[in-house]
Amino acid sequence: MNQVIKIEKVQMSRLKIIVGVLFLLITARIYALPAGLDSAKGHYETRIFQPKIERIGRYRIDSELVYENSDISAIAAADSNHALIGTDEGNYAQLCLISPAKKSITITHPVKFLVKLLPGSADSEADIEGVTVIGNTFYITGSHGLAKKSGEFQRSRHNCFRFKIDPETGTKIGNVETSTLRDVLQKDPVLCPYYKKVLQQRGVNIEALAAKGNKLYFGLRSPNLGGNAYIIEITPEELFNSRNNKKYRLHSVHLGKALGIREMVSINTGFVIIAGNAGSEPGDSKKPDTKTNVKDWSPDRPYYLYFWDGAEKIERIGAIPVDDRGYKAEAMMVLNETRWKVELLILFDGPDGGSPTMYSIKKLNR
Repeated sequence: MNQVIKIEKVQMSRLKIIVGVLFLLITARIYALPAGLDSAKGHYETRIFQPKIERIGRYRIDSELVYENSDISAIAAADSNHALIGTDEGNYAQLCLISPAKKSITITHPVKFLVKLLPGSADSEADIEGVTVIGNTFYITGSHGLAKKSGEFQRSRHNCFRFKIDPETGTKIGNVETSTLRDVLQKDPVLCPYYKKVLQQRGVNIEALAAKGNKLYFGLRSPNLGGNAYIIEITPEELFNSRNNKKYRLHSVHLGKALGIREMVSINTGFVIIAGNAGSEPGDSKKPDTKTNVKDWSPDRPYYLYFWDGAEKIERIGAIPVDDRGYKAEAMMVLNETRWKVELLILFDGPDGGSPTMYSIKKLNR
C-alpha cells in the first residue's frame, strides 16, 4: 500500500513538472510573438527590443525662429551638424544646425535657411509629412491626401521634393526637383480605391519617409485595412526619373486595428515606426463624410513605437510617454545606435518648437 502511494506521489510530481515546463514554454512562445501578429499564421520569432520606452532627456530649440513652429511634422539629419525640419503648414522646409553635444537645434539664419518648395505664392500648401536624407540630398514628401479639415483636393499636397546641401555650410545648392506618387496611388490595386477619399473615411495619406541604402520608404497613415498599414518602397531614380508606370513594392505591416504610420526612421536592423490614429478627427467642411461615421480615430489613442525588419517581422515596443496627451508624435530621428540600444529624438505637433524629447529603446540579447 505504501509503495502504491509512493508511486502515485512520484507520478503526480512528474506531472506537475511537465505541466510547469509546458506553461513556461507556452508563455515564452507568446512573449516571443511580434505584437499584433496572429500566432495561427506561424509567426514565432523572438523579440528584438524590450517592451519599454525610456525618456532620457530633452533638446533645446530656437522655437521662436522655427517656421510654423507649432506644426512640426518631420525632421532628418544629413550628418552630425546639419538637419532639415518640415511642417505640415506652408510652403517651406527649414535647414538648421543640430548639436548632440549641446543637445540643441539652432536656426542660425531664419530666412537664408528657408527652402521654398513650390513656385508661386508662399501660401501654397506643400503639406510636408516626411523628410529623409541619402548622402547630402534631402528628400521630402507631401501627404498626397485630401485636406484634412475641408476634404478638398489640392494638387500642391501631392508632391515629392529633393535638393542637395553643401556639406560644409549646410545651405541648399542647386534647384529643388519635384515628382509625385500620384501614378502609383491611382493604379495600385490595394490603394487606388482609397485615393482621393477623405482621411476620415480611410483616404490615402502619407505621413512618413525613411531611407535605407538607395531605397526610399513612404509610410502611409491611411488606409488601415484589416489591421494592416502600408509602406511604398521605391528608388529615388524611379521616383524622379520615371513619369508613369513607376516600379515599386508595396509592403503590408500589421500594426493592429485603427493604427497608421505617423513617422519612421531606419536603423541597422530595420526601421523604427511611430504609429497613431490612422484616421482623423471630424472636419469642419460641409462634406458629410468628414463629419459622420469617422473611422479609425479616437482622441484617447496613444502613440506607439514599433520595430519593422523591412520584410515581414513587426513588433510593438510600447506606448510613447508624453507630457500632454494632446501632443502628436510626428517627427523622429536617430541620435545614436549601439549593439544594445537606440536613442531617438521625437518632436511633436502641437507645442511651440515641437518639445524635442530624447527616448531610449533597448535591444534584447544583442
